Amino acid sequence: VLFRSYGFLNIDYSPAVDEFFHEMNVSRSNSDIDVPSGITYIKLSADDARINIRLLSDDAFLVFHNSKITGSQINVVSPGFNLGQQEVRYNTKLLTSCVTLIDSEVRDSKFSSHSCSREDAINFIRVNGVSVSLDIEESANDGFDADFSHVQFESVRVDQSGSDCIDLSAGVYNLQDVVLTDCGDKAVSAGERSYVSLKNVEISGADIGLASKDHSYVYLT
Repeated sequence: VLFRSYGFLNIDYSPAVDEFFHEMNVSRSNSDIDVPSGITYIKLSADDARINIRLLSDDAFLVFHNSKITGSQINVVSPGFNLGQQEVRYNTKLLTSCVTLIDSEVRDSKFSSHSCSREDAINFIRVNGVSVSLDIEESANDGFDADFSHVQFESVRVDQSGSDCIDLSAGVYNLQDVVLTDCGDKAVSAGERSYVSLKNVEISGADIGLASKDHSYVYLT
């Protein structure tokens, strides 16, 4: 049998994205971060701080990397909110969230997000956390996403997510005092060999309350 061969198609295309890198120390004070466009990477040291983040355009992303956050509050406001499903949910750097925290430590701190139109409102990747609180409302897709992390959540509130309210993968997660409302798909999704414990959970308005898959273990109290 003869097969016709074709040459490779060469395309000279390199997607451009503006990237900015900063280090930031905030102690016992307030600070505002405006991200007009592109990706802003910040190595953050925050102690007893209040940080307000504003994403000013649809192509604005913020990444905290190798950061240490203690006794602080991180508030995120995004430019718009649309429950419609997006065709592309990541940028050229495969970032999916309004705010991403990666390779970092968090203790006694709270994260809040309002009106995120990305795949995730807040994404933790390889994060170690103790006494973390979440308050997320109006996210177009997942409210909170965590991957390869070990986090103990003191309280969690997620209201009105287009997809999962909480999506947990490949880590160890302890959550208590959880209130999840109007989740477009699952209230809690545990996957990719994750270990999850849930205590005092209230769910209303979800297609699936709790999903455990991919050899994950979920303990419910």
